[in-house]
Amino acid sequence: MDYKDYEAFENYDFEADAREKARQFEEMLQQDQKPFLDPSAIEDLFSYYLFQSMESDKALMLISYALDQFPLNSDLYYKKSMLLHDAGKISEAHINIEKALEISPVDMDYQLQMVNVLNSMDKFQQALEILGSLLDSNLDRHEEIYFFMGTIYSDKGDPEKAIGCYRKALVLDPELIEALQEMVFCFERCNRSEDAIIEVERYLDENPYETAVWLQLGVQYMRVGHFEKAIEAFDYCIAIDSQITLSYAQKANALVEIGKYREAISCLFELLKYDSNDANAYFLLGECFEGVGIIEDALRYYHKGLGIQADYTEGWYNIGYLLEREDRFKEACFYYRKALALDAVHAESWIGITNCEIQLGNEKSAMEALEEAIDLNYDDFDMWAEWAYLFKKLNRLDAALLVLEKGLDLNKDMAELFYLMSGYSILNGNISGGLVYLENGLLLNYKKHPVLLDVLGDKKQNLDLVHHLIEHYKN
Repeated sequence: MDYKDYEAFENYDFEADAREKARQFEEMLQQDQKPFLDPSAIEDLFSYYLFQSMESDKALMLISYALDQFPLNSDLYYKKSMLLHDAGKISEAHINIEKALEISPVDMDYQLQMVNVLNSMDKFQQALEILGSLLDSNLDRHEEIYFFMGTIYSDKGDPEKAIGCYRKALVLDPELIEALQEMVFCFERCNRSEDAIIEVERYLDENPYETAVWLQLGVQYMRVGHFEKAIEAFDYCIAIDSQITLSYAQKANALVEIGKYREAISCLFELLKYDSNDANAYFLLGECFEGVGIIEDALRYYHKGLGIQADYTEGWYNIGYLLEREDRFKEACFYYRKALALDAVHAESWIGITNCEIQLGNEKSAMEALEEAIDLNYDDFDMWAEWAYLFKKLNRLDAALLVLEKGLDLNKDMAELFYLMSGYSILNGNISGGLVYLENGLLLNYKKHPVLLDVLGDKKQNLDLVHHLIEHYKN
């Protein structure tokens, strides 16, 4: 190849050429023409539909058409099986891979596709038998076979055996990071996060420049609450490749967890240098500025995030919650309702509207929102406690008691609500009724009685009957 030929090859637009060939093929089909496609043309069109235009339905149409011309081509049945499997048509995928194997029974790729299909049919033992025979009859690709075995055991509900298979795959091919990631997932399922960390650290000792694995290590440290170590892992990832935005995002999350909002803000600004349209970064910036008390900046960044991702319910809710805490109740209600327009069963937004409407004196609207919140979140003790306390602040103990009565109707075995009811009854002057509720709470769960003492505050010092009853049930 001389220089001019090489230059022409370098400048040739292969994607445009494939797009034109696909257009011509589809146009001929629409005109009821039946063009002959040689195997090379089929492969080119298949690659275009699957990897460039991302139209798997057209790829399936192409393969079905090609099978009319080449009904004994095992590779076409194999491709059709993969496409049908990805589309969730498992029975049809099974039929097609069986046909491929009838024509070429020893092809390893076809047998692995059969394993995939059998796994999706929950025929785990048959899939494992095929993999076992492949281990015995093939000298290579053992790492791939062990990886498949790990997947079968994981899907079968045996994560311990899956871990062993993934470990063998990783020993045979240290670059098969997917095996490490799946192994970590299995450790998580077994509640063995510390073992996952040991496995990841062992891998990094031998492969210290794998950014995906440093990210994995950081995530695992966060799972067990070791946020400083997580930050160190994310810093290693950034040092290896400063353009991986997920490293900055995860580091910022870890910094937020330990209250280092200003450092998190700096980290997020670094992220935005590489991706200025990362909505999650703006949402987290809003949380960080809220954390340092710069409310207007918090609102500004929440809004920036919503400008990119307007269908994010939590973004609207976060603004509402922030405004509620700033006593801007009318504005808060607007944002809570925006959240509910996206998710009508977002319980926290109904709770927020209830709180705000109470503060605004709109008792009817508050009760309507309260009913919605209760339907969604009736067993949330904190919700009942918050409403009772809110009415108490407004000197509406009668309303607090009505809310708690409803809570008890719906949660007859929740001791904490009996203690709340006891405390608010006593504060409202009904000491005998309060003692009855207290006794019920003590019978249900003695250890929860501090809930009552928190409600009574200073008044608990002068209530000998309360203390006597608590002591009586102590043993």
